[in-house]
Amino acid sequence: MLIDDVESLQAQYDMGHSILNKLLNSCILETSNDESTVKIHDLIKFMALSIAGESFSVSNTPQSTKNPLESESCKSFKVISSIKSIPSITFGSPQNCPSLSTLLLQHSSLSELPDSIFVQMSSLRVLNLSHTSIQRLPSSTGKLHKLRLLDISHCPNLKVLPSIAKLGKLQYLNLCQTPIKQVPRSLDRLEMLKELNLYSAFDQLKISWGVLSSLPRLKRLSCSITNSSDLQRLKSLEILGARFASCIDLTEYVRSNHWRSLKSFHLQVGHSRDCTRPYTKAVSLNGCSLNALAGKSIMFPDNIQEFYADGCQGLRNLNLIDCPSNQNCDDMLVYERQRGLTQRASPFSSLMACTIRRCHDVEQLFTASCIQKLPHLESIEIEDCKQLKEVIADETFKESGPINLPRLRRLVLRNLPQLSSICKTRLVSASLPSPSIIGCPRLKQKAFLSSV
Repeated sequence: MLIDDVESLQAQYDMGHSILNKLLNSCILETSNDESTVKIHDLIKFMALSIAGESFSVSNTPQSTKNPLESESCKSFKVISSIKSIPSITFGSPQNCPSLSTLLLQHSSLSELPDSIFVQMSSLRVLNLSHTSIQRLPSSTGKLHKLRLLDISHCPNLKVLPSIAKLGKLQYLNLCQTPIKQVPRSLDRLEMLKELNLYSAFDQLKISWGVLSSLPRLKRLSCSITNSSDLQRLKSLEILGARFASCIDLTEYVRSNHWRSLKSFHLQVGHSRDCTRPYTKAVSLNGCSLNALAGKSIMFPDNIQEFYADGCQGLRNLNLIDCPSNQNCDDMLVYERQRGLTQRASPFSSLMACTIRRCHDVEQLFTASCIQKLPHLESIEIEDCKQLKEVIADETFKESGPINLPRLRRLVLRNLPQLSSICKTRLVSASLPSPSIIGCPRLKQKAFLSSV
């Protein structure tokens, strides 16, 4: 919301990270203990609050019972933030906060808001109600004609979303992890919407056909896909996180070539997971049965940078070989039951990270000829694969030269009871300091690495 004059969403994120890095380097911000978030230094915060004066309200302690919305100075507030606990909101009259632009109520004990609360908050641009226990949005939400960001994610009791047709300036809407079953048809009226997150761990959220394609400025979308035809009509999309019901549905979308115009994507089948590398091109298979395809093939994009498979039956290897001449592979990555991953023209050269977990039909993951076609490979992680005997196999091995993976920086092998060999020849990497090998009792070959 602070960088509105940059057209590309990716450029906005890059600029935002650049600003954060400058603030971190100047010690205005500091990283949290888990390094996943940043926080402002206490001294800087107190100074900023002093400069802001009465325009900024922050509740400093979780035990605070003061409700800034009931404060006498509410009229002058521009930002209300960090309210950890709201014991009660019993007032019935609208709150006169004409200057309020940002209201952050996330992670509070909030369970309800009065219907009239937003009537006199005409300047509100940012509203965050995420991680609360609210059951419904106040009816006065429709009065927020200047609202740009609405975050009601991770609200387990929120089951119904009222009409949002009048939020004409809304650019960011996050409904992630709520039990809402039906997206209101009024969503198609939000022509300024740029980012929409509809991911849910509850019942699959239903989206009426034509709603997505009616959002001409949508640049980022995260949702479950039941019919990809509407998705394919989104020409403005830059970033896609899509979860498909089956590998067949994924293949249908890949055949459309819509993904070729995206700057990043994460295509998933099965249980959802977060991508370990932001702004990447990834495919994840979670709990899929490839044996149930009855001879059909799965197709993936040919520019995947991250591949993840967890608990997939029938996944035997990740070999890249020439596509048979009697098949039309359309330059895309194809998985065939008997032959593994195949591709016709260009190799799987963009792959940077490969993670395989609990796939018990895998005996050899790569062949030597395959893995040498992956010059950008940085990470290999294999865990809990009961039948894996060899990571890199080569049936024609006869004193062949070393396998060179110049960018490999991470090799993790965990709980592989049948693993007896990583590769038959020497594996050369200038970037990998030391592999992590745990729970591989049969693995005897450990001096397999050398640096250049």
